Amino acid sequence: MMKKTMSKLLTLVLFSALFFGCESDSETVGVFPEIEITDYTLEKFTDSNGDPFWKVKFNIQEDADYIALYSGEFGYDYNYKDGRIVELDALNFSFATNCGFGGGQDPRNQLSVLMSTDFNGSYDYNSVKISTWTDITEQFYISPFINGDEEFHASGVANLSEFIKSYQSVYLAFKYKTLNQDENGIYTTIKIRDWSVNSESELGQTDYEPSWEVVKTGLENGTRSYINTNDPVTLWCRGNHGTAGSDYKTAETEAWFISAAFPVGAEDLGKDQFVAVKAIGDIPVTSFIERYYEPGEYEAVFVAHKTNTEKPVLAKIKVVIPEE
Repeated sequence: MMKKTMSKLLTLVLFSALFFGCESDSETVGVFPEIEITDYTLEKFTDSNGDPFWKVKFNIQEDADYIALYSGEFGYDYNYKDGRIVELDALNFSFATNCGFGGGQDPRNQLSVLMSTDFNGSYDYNSVKISTWTDITEQFYISPFINGDEEFHASGVANLSEFIKSYQSVYLAFKYKTLNQDENGIYTTIKIRDWSVNSESELGQTDYEPSWEVVKTGLENGTRSYINTNDPVTLWCRGNHGTAGSDYKTAETEAWFISAAFPVGAEDLGKDQFVAVKAIGDIPVTSFIERYYEPGEYEAVFVAHKTNTEKPVLAKIKVVIPEE
């Protein structure tokens, strides 16, 4: 929710240049500013949507030209005044597989699960080849061949955050490879669906719904591997039909089902913001009201400056917003 009026936004821009422009670790000159937060009171309200919020009234004694408030809420925390990096806690991926036809080739040898952070987004085989792909197959359960089976078997959930080094775009892929069927046996049909991708950080959970493109190489007898767009969307992985010794039967083929990109990883949110409480020329401040929107404990920090000093003075107070 908006925490500042438009009039305060203009004050904030001017205030920032003056307020932080004079902050330094060098020797302080002139007279120190003075500020004390004697106590606070709070009152609960409900907004037009029925959501609760609390007005916290800080009682202040001060002798300063500029005063800023970091309320302690996310995005307004003094501890992150110089910048905030949100780390990725988890990147969770899961899906389900069915292997009910064929069986000459082990589906766990035919199917690989991979991820890339440098795929260029062009869905052609040359782009696939020049990209770096990390094999993450061992993180998942792949259904064995069960003749006539119609059940889809859950892969389990894997946290892939260890493979993410920075804030970047990630592509997921299923690679289906059929070897020479005269030498290795008939292919196994593998169907993939029910995938789920989400990331977790202190910002919460972000759910992704990846779309897929298929990239194929090798001699193909008709449309063998494809995306069935009926609900539920299913990736069909199949090798060629053909008589023994035919080119179709001996050909080695690959089908790559590659997701659209989704951005994950550590994210630089920049500096946390403050609220302008007082600017030069304002009358002395005896109280200030700030809104809080979530129950919890917060450290409110008031930062005071005088124009003829180089270092600020801080006044801190713990604010407790009770559970409903």
